[in-house]
Amino acid sequence: LRPDLRTNDTRPNGKNNLITYTIGFADPRLNTNSILNAAAAAGGGQFFYADNADALANALNTVLDAISSQVGSSASVATNSTQIGSGSAVYQAKFDSGGWFGDLSAFSVDTTTGALVDADTSTTTVLDPTWHVVDRFPNPANRTILTYDPTATGTKGKLFTCANLNASQKTALGIGNDCNSTTDQGIWRLNYIRGDATHEEINAKRSDTGNETRQTSSTLVFRNRTRLDPLTENALTPDPWVLGDIINSNPVYVTIDDYNYRLLPGAEGTSYITFRNDSDYLGRRPMIYVGANDGMLHGFDASMTGSTIGKEMVAYVPNAVYSEFINFSSPAYNHRYFVDGSPTVGDASNTVFRALASASALSA
Repeated sequence: LRPDLRTNDTRPNGKNNLITYTIGFADPRLNTNSILNAAAAAGGGQFFYADNADALANALNTVLDAISSQVGSSASVATNSTQIGSGSAVYQAKFDSGGWFGDLSAFSVDTTTGALVDADTSTTTVLDPTWHVVDRFPNPANRTILTYDPTATGTKGKLFTCANLNASQKTALGIGNDCNSTTDQGIWRLNYIRGDATHEEINAKRSDTGNETRQTSSTLVFRNRTRLDPLTENALTPDPWVLGDIINSNPVYVTIDDYNYRLLPGAEGTSYITFRNDSDYLGRRPMIYVGANDGMLHGFDASMTGSTIGKEMVAYVPNAVYSEFINFSSPAYNHRYFVDGSPTVGDASNTVFRALASASALSA
């Protein structure tokens, strides 16, 4: 094997292979069958005995519920360079199906070995990144979240606030006529999407591992976004865990990129040269863009040093996803795909060159 392959475990905590469930049916001797019991115990699952059809159906339903509740995760990566050098980094997007949470992490790259650098050597079994975006989300009220109003005259890009939503968008969120209301569940939902946890249900752990009980009231009405450690069942920080799962969307790194449009004939080529020589372009912040199943395309500061590393700088809510937000905020949430396409970036001109990032939504 390559000598520079990492030796630290980057898999999620807990059992990472197949879980085995066994069911004994009809034959009473199977109720005490040591082989079935041992197979389930060794496989991290459970043995069930069913002496009739109803018991068998209950056992199968219990197994299916257990399988569907298991935490799954995956990762996709991006780099900030095709060659290893000073400042080289790898960005890793992940998801956790235990509550449909997401994360994006940045790792520095050792310029000598090409291996990922462990940012915290005190934890010898886990490779720690330089930053996680979930630790650096702005306060919900301070996030720059944009959206699109197809009915607007003039500028159709708007801030994602109640006052800027059109009638259809307000209806989709359940918002009434008064954007200043403190009792409107639609406004609560809008704030929830922005990351506010005020009206989330509160989860209290039971003693039986893997289960939670909900506490609700007339004001605690939305799905709880507290992420629990799969081994200890303790709440992880941050709480709430705002970033939604990142499954199909691959992160894309954006910095000062030359698409050679200066070679275009006439005014287009000249305009591109002017665009690339502008101080705003030359001072462009390195960014990493990724879509998440929380309804947004996110843009994070991709820097490896500085005060805003890993911070969400902008997010965008497409008009097409509004109809899914009631389900998204529901305690009975069934997973949906929102902005799940990989971003595409480039420079584009409609008389003036601008940088453009786009991604597909709703599995389009």
